[in-house]
Amino acid sequence: MELHSRIGKLTLQQRLIAIIFLVSAIASTLGFLATAVRDFRDTRHALADNARVIARTVATYSIPDLVFEDRVAARETMDALTGMDMVQQAFIMDAQGRLFVSLHPGAPQTLPDEAAAVAEFRDELLHIVEPIRHDGRYVGSLHLQMSTAALHAEVLRRLLTLSLLLGLVLIISFTLSVWLQGIVSDPILRLADTARRISENADFSERVTPPSSDEIGALYSAFNVMLDRVQEHDQARAAAFEDLAATHDAMRESERDLGAIIEILPLVVFTKDVRELRYVRFNRAAEALLGISREQVIGKTDHDIFSPAQADAYVARDRETLASGELLDIPEETIETPSGQRLLHTRKVVVRAIDGAPRYLLGISEDISESKAAEAARERTARQLQQAQKMEAMGQLTGGIAHDFNNILASMLGYTGMALNLLAAGKIDQLAEHLDQVSRSGKRGQDLVKTMLSFARGGSNTAGSLTLEPHVRDVMQMLAAAIPAGIALSTRIEESLPAVRGNAVHMQQVLSNMVINARDALHGRGRIDVSVQLTQQAHRLCNTCHEVFSGSFVELAVHDNGPGIRHGDLDRLFTPFFTTKDFGEGTGLGLAVVHGLMHEHGGHVGVESAPGRGSVFRTWWRVSDVGARVAEANPAREPGGAVGPRGHGQHIIVVDDEPSLAKLMADLLDAHGYQVDAFNDPLLARDFIVSVDCGVDLLITDQNMPKLSGLELAQSLRQIRPDLPTLVLSGHSEILSSANYRDLGIGAYLDKPFDLTTLVRAVADILRSRGR
Repeated sequence: MELHSRIGKLTLQQRLIAIIFLVSAIASTLGFLATAVRDFRDTRHALADNARVIARTVATYSIPDLVFEDRVAARETMDALTGMDMVQQAFIMDAQGRLFVSLHPGAPQTLPDEAAAVAEFRDELLHIVEPIRHDGRYVGSLHLQMSTAALHAEVLRRLLTLSLLLGLVLIISFTLSVWLQGIVSDPILRLADTARRISENADFSERVTPPSSDEIGALYSAFNVMLDRVQEHDQARAAAFEDLAATHDAMRESERDLGAIIEILPLVVFTKDVRELRYVRFNRAAEALLGISREQVIGKTDHDIFSPAQADAYVARDRETLASGELLDIPEETIETPSGQRLLHTRKVVVRAIDGAPRYLLGISEDISESKAAEAARERTARQLQQAQKMEAMGQLTGGIAHDFNNILASMLGYTGMALNLLAAGKIDQLAEHLDQVSRSGKRGQDLVKTMLSFARGGSNTAGSLTLEPHVRDVMQMLAAAIPAGIALSTRIEESLPAVRGNAVHMQQVLSNMVINARDALHGRGRIDVSVQLTQQAHRLCNTCHEVFSGSFVELAVHDNGPGIRHGDLDRLFTPFFTTKDFGEGTGLGLAVVHGLMHEHGGHVGVESAPGRGSVFRTWWRVSDVGARVAEANPAREPGGAVGPRGHGQHIIVVDDEPSLAKLMADLLDAHGYQVDAFNDPLLARDFIVSVDCGVDLLITDQNMPKLSGLELAQSLRQIRPDLPTLVLSGHSEILSSANYRDLGIGAYLDKPFDLTTLVRAVADILRSRGR
């Protein structure tokens, strides 16, 4: 770490010099060491080779001496070595390892029987062992000990020479490193001086000239490119600074304008800090609504201004907005003001700083008290318009219905007179046939009344799962009476239709309006075809809401072959009060009601027409449950002469202000085994039930009666006889219906008119459920 720190303090010049010199020194030193090692090794090898030659020569001349054991001759041979300064000692050993002769006095240690050739440096001497053989037989060995002083002297001389050369090389390397660093560092230092001068003067227009085309030149060129970019950015920065100053002024002006706008807005605008939810801004509309000045609000919390319950509600919604970070839409919230209770539509959102952190809670409230009241008034008006249009449709049907009732009554009166004549004449064999015709006519009247009541009854507007087939058939049966004889009316209904989203009464209004509209267009002659079928619509355009829709729908369509509609009138057909009929022939509400009712249930409307080509009005009812299928249009009815379950003497009270109907029900139930008392006055019936000693098992009462309604009679008796079951009958009531009778404490309910068998079965079911 210390070395690294010291190196880091060196200048670039010093580093370049150090690097170049160190590289040169290391390379030279390594070369010197390699050369010295090689020379030392080569000198040793040369000395060893010369010694081997000498030893081999002396050994060759000593063979005869050893063979003949001539020591004198062997000594003479050894004397030849005395002139060699290098030879320190020499001796010959015989085959038994004994000293045979030596150059100087002294004997070596005992050697093996047969010596091997040896040349090794040991104790600053070169030891040579040369085996002596005669005819391949070992006869002895020559041993030489040679001095290495000359070798060391030669090596030292050579090392001295190499050291001088190494020093010279290092001097040259240092000089070269100083020169090379100047070539590399001087342009860089000049570039650094230029950069310093440009920085101090902030003059980015100056440029440098590349000294060469190498890497230094590339660095100079890159420096010039950098200066170009810096100059561009400096100019852009200056322009941006001017724009920023202008923007800052504009923002301050905009903030003043925004504050002025907030002050004149007819909406309540307020802001709170996100930590303690204290008010920061409170505009003029808020002051006017609450009747307090902003000075009384700024810096305060909701608990300082409003009641605890109201403040808790406001704070909870504020915290909810801050936690979610999303816009909180509160369609309706109530606030107490000096002018009374007001209804606000409030939106709250988090206002964030530039770094994204929540800074304020912004709230905007609109006083919707008047608009809600106006909306309620509009809804009432719309319902009144629907009812008025429905009454118009009923008026259109009145003539036909009266005609049908006249036919029904004529048939009933005629067959009743014929039955009485047969009975007076004692001919009773045809009596049953005439009475059956009377019963059939009565059931026709019953069905007609049911259809009229269903159409006239407002009912619930709640959309449910509706099966179109039975309702379409009922409406078409009713409308048939209002269609002139010159107009052919047909109905085609596809089997197994799925249920749709809708309301039965609304569907009846829609179909009636379309059929009556087609009837009026035909002017007494033509054809009207009504069809109901399942269709798949893809990107179909609705003619009233102009929405493109797709999916599964049940199509209810009315076709006529009338004169058609002009192209210019098609876009206005569904506009309220628009009509192509003559004055006094229509209100122009029919098709407008069709449009409103269809879209209330998510449906759509289409029209196709052209002058002279007739018209087709289509309504598409959205499928509510593809798996649900339409029930049978006409449930199985009991045969005319069927007898219902019989009673066992249970006591029943019948109350109806129509004497004939009260007597009919009493006779019917009496014939089925019940004990019956009939009353036309509900007050007398109540007194009788209270005073009678024997128990009463069931009360059957009409709903619409003078003095006391059926519901009021049942409720008054409930306090005295809470266990008394009640069956209420009604043709039409604004209070009581089959949908709410249980909520009103009534045990059972039947719509008028009804089959007598239905009444008998309803009585039996009630009594059986009560164990009577």
